Amino acid sequence: MKYKGETNSLEIGENNVIREYVTINPGTKGGGEKTVIGNNCLLMISSHIAHDCHIGNNVVIANNVPLGGHVTIEDSVVIGGNSAVQQFTRIGRLAMIGGMTGV
Repeated sequence: MKYKGETNSLEIGENNVIREYVTINPGTKGGGEKTVIGNNCLLMISSHIAHDCHIGNNVVIANNVPLGGHVTIEDSVVIGGNSAVQQFTRIGRLAMIGGMTGV
């Protein structure tokens, strides 16, 4: 997959806290061209949001958590530090993922 100048976007909601060294990639043509972060989320230090991810409202992503591409995280999810989420994964509403967990 290579960027060829196509339209893409990143939508970030209100009242989010995005800490140091967080990286967020915009969407890609193959994934709907949009990455979305809801409202009232906390993205802690060195977390990574890959292309075409959809993050709901009131989500906490702790330190050093990478999300692969096309991940969907529903509302009020907490992901513990040093966990990793594989691409094309859906995490349901109110889920709590313990630290150092592979999903």
